[in-house]
Amino acid sequence: MKTPPKHSNSTPKKMHTRQFHESTTFEDDMELFDMLCVALYFAGARQEFLQQVLEEYGAELDGFDDDEPYGQEQIIEVIKRIRVKRPDFFTP
Repeated sequence: MKTPPKHSNSTPKKMHTRQFHESTTFEDDMELFDMLCVALYFAGARQEFLQQVLEEYGAELDGFDDDEPYGQEQIIEVIKRIRVKRPDFFTP
């Protein structure tokens, strides 16, 4: 059984996708992808638009400065921006 990582008070910096894939396993990648899909679903993303919401999420990430913190608060802000930008992808 894996031990969960210890929580740190510092916010991790965003990793590039390539760096992320080099430092994790495929199973880890899939688990994180599934968790993001679940988070988007509970944020109101409609199932039939989930792929498009994920694409919007990726596009939003491209706008982040790699030297800036990227953690829970930033993820929430990205989801909020997508909800405003593409309300048709979400339940009212």
